[in-house]
Amino acid sequence: MVFVIGALAAILLSVPSLRIISTVLGILVVVMGAGFIATAVMVKPDFGNLMQGLFIPSFPEPQAIVMVLALIGTTIVPYNLFLGSGLSRKGEALKEMRIGLSVAILLGGAFSMGVLVSGSAIQEDFSFMALASILEDKIGETGKYILRFGLFAAGFTSTVTAPLASAVTLSSLFGQKEPQKWKPGSLRFHLAWMFVLITGVCFASLNLRPVPAIILAQALNGFLLPFVGIFLYMVIQGSAYQKKLKRMVSNLLMLAVIFITLVIGLNSIVNAMGSLLSDYFQIGIIHRISIAGLSLLIVIIVGASAGHKGRPR
Repeated sequence: MVFVIGALAAILLSVPSLRIISTVLGILVVVMGAGFIATAVMVKPDFGNLMQGLFIPSFPEPQAIVMVLALIGTTIVPYNLFLGSGLSRKGEALKEMRIGLSVAILLGGAFSMGVLVSGSAIQEDFSFMALASILEDKIGETGKYILRFGLFAAGFTSTVTAPLASAVTLSSLFGQKEPQKWKPGSLRFHLAWMFVLITGVCFASLNLRPVPAIILAQALNGFLLPFVGIFLYMVIQGSAYQKKLKRMVSNLLMLAVIFITLVIGLNSIVNAMGSLLSDYFQIGIIHRISIAGLSLLIVIIVGASAGHKGRPR
């Protein structure tokens, strides 16, 4: 099955049109997300607890901050910025692009919440078999089939997206001078996604489960987000398409995002150091306040320096 899925992913990636690939992936994601949302509704979670968890975050364990960072990293992966720009249509208006991104982000958030609520149905040690059994008990035999398809769709879309994003990113980096050699369908573009896909297939076929490496990679993605946000913030300053009021609001929102991701990222580093050096110091409220203060200072410096240079061109 690993080689069959790898072959299917290779066939889809061989299509020279990025638009067709993104459409197929979009359909799979929408069907998968709708299935998990339906499952979350049928599980009938406690509405009060759901609203409390939605608006009042809590971290039951110190290690949970790494999982939170990994969840952010896997939901808003930095390379999605390059993938999105690579898949965008030439001549597409800014308004159309914003609508598309808004819909995609809102649906992604809703689908992620559907997955979390569905997983909350299990109370003991987590396993997919146990979750399938509980879903079957609560909503009938349909539950386990929805879970199976959801896991397959999630895995297959990632199997296609990671190699595709790598090829698109390399194309954007090295294809400026030689666009013909890096366009979709070219040999270099194919070699880029083939290397990533073959690596994943080899890991899966050997039955290796590098879960710690995956969590680390996603946590690093989450940690990179504030720095990607800082670079984006610097780039968009002074853009002529923004009116003064809209620019002020978008700048404040973006700085807020940078601050939040900085706090989470720096917290993960401090927690990792604390676990390694637990004999020498304990993480306390002073460390948390220092992290928040440092993050705020970085945001103020970024906002001030970019605001000074941000004159409409």
